[in-house]
Amino acid sequence: MERRIKNLAKKILNEHYKITDNPAAKSSNIMWMMYLNDANTSKAGTIKPWMFLAEAHLLMYLGYMDKFSIENLVNLIKSPDKDNLFVASQVVKFYRNLRIKELGEFDIKKSKYRQVMRDYDSKILNIDLWKQYKKLKVDE
Repeated sequence: MERRIKNLAKKILNEHYKITDNPAAKSSNIMWMMYLNDANTSKAGTIKPWMFLAEAHLLMYLGYMDKFSIENLVNLIKSPDKDNLFVASQVVKFYRNLRIKELGEFDIKKSKYRQVMRDYDSKILNIDLWKQYKKLKVDE
């Protein structure tokens, strides 16, 4: 179960790193880069709940999830029951797979993804995401 969560997080990490590899999202790109497995940083290979929130915000931006779904996801992640973290990861995986089925993985040539690149810092990795992440940390 934990291995499947880590594998999903790695896919999210690599894709979001590619999405932010542009001047409009330079600071986000540096943050994602610090967590890459081959990065020479103390955070390399570390999986954090905010990564799942970032994917959920991307999914919301693209119309696959709504705010209510993301709040439910936050509640699942912050639950002390570890099985709920797995359930949360599967929800993200389901909608991510649907996105990939319909839009494909990140490709700079696709207009939807070019729009995501421009809006990444303001619409995806934004203050709402960090407020939600703070809710998770308060209960740790």
